[in-house]
Amino acid sequence: MISVLVAAPDQVVRAGIAALLGAADGVDVVAEAGSATGAVAGVAAHRPEVAVVDGGFDLRGVSRVADGATRVIALVDDRSDEAVCRALRAGASGVVERAASADALVHAVCTVATGGLLLGEDFVRRLVEAYRPRAQDVLAERLARLTAREAEVLGMVGFGLRNAEIARRLVISESTVKTHLNRAMAKLDVSSRAQVVVVAYECGLVVPGQHFLNEL
Repeated sequence: MISVLVAAPDQVVRAGIAALLGAADGVDVVAEAGSATGAVAGVAAHRPEVAVVDGGFDLRGVSRVADGATRVIALVDDRSDEAVCRALRAGASGVVERAASADALVHAVCTVATGGLLLGEDFVRRLVEAYRPRAQDVLAERLARLTAREAEVLGMVGFGLRNAEIARRLVISESTVKTHLNRAMAKLDVSSRAQVVVVAYECGLVVPGQHFLNEL
C-alpha cells in the first residue's frame, strides 16, 4: 500500500481528493491537512510515501521535513512552465492540475512513489531547448564538483533509470547507487530526484534526442 497525505486549504477539495485516492487499490490516505503548517506536521508525524500538497502552500517546508522519504506532488491550477519550475525548485517530484481526473491522480501517486517524475513532455522539451545554448559552460562548472561515478549515476537518473536499474548496469549494490546519488545531490545543492533530472539536462549529461541503451 502506498501511504498518502493530502493537504489543501479547501475542505471540500481536500475531502474529494482523499476519497478518490482512498478508493483506489493500493493507496492508503493516512492523513489530511488544511494548512501549510498542518502539512509539515502531518508529513513529520506519519512519514507518508507521497504527499499531495496544494501548490499555494509552502512546498519547500514540506520537502525539507520529508527529507527525501516522502515524494511531493504539487496541485496547481495549470501546468504552466512557471508552475512546474516553482514546484521543482521547492523539491516536488511532480505537478498535477487540481481538476485532474481520479485516474490521473492515482497515476501520479503511483509514479512518484516508485521514483518517477511528473514534469510533462512539453515542459522537458522546452527545458532542453532553453539550456542547450549554454550546456557546455554549465557542464564544465558543475561536473567539476563530481567524481566520475557520481556523474555517471547522475546521468542515468537523468535518463529516467531507477536505482535498481542503475545498480544492475553498473554491477554495484543499490545502496552504493544511493550513496553516489546523495553525494552528487549534496554537491549540486539539489534535494529531489526531479531537480536531479533538471541538472542532468542543464549539464549536458542527457542529450536531446538521445536514448539510454537498453543493454550494456
